[in-house]
Amino acid sequence: GSLGCQSVSEKMEFYLEEVLPRAMRSSSQHQRSMIDLGNLLLNLRATMRLCHKFFTCEERSRSMEHIKD
Repeated sequence: GSLGCQSVSEKMEFYLEEVLPRAMRSSSQHQRSMIDLGNLLLNLRATMRLCHKFFTCEERSRSMEHIKD
């Protein structure tokens, strides 16, 4: 349902904006793997956006942001 979609969306965003950038700054040894993981998450997010099931989730998430502000 939309709650599951929103949860997955928010987790991906968290990893893309918080976890991966911090990990890349702290470990040069694993940067290639982290870049690959980031690209996989970006591709998954793009695929999710193409699916009509997730459009309502995207809209609800934006609506929640406006409500929170």
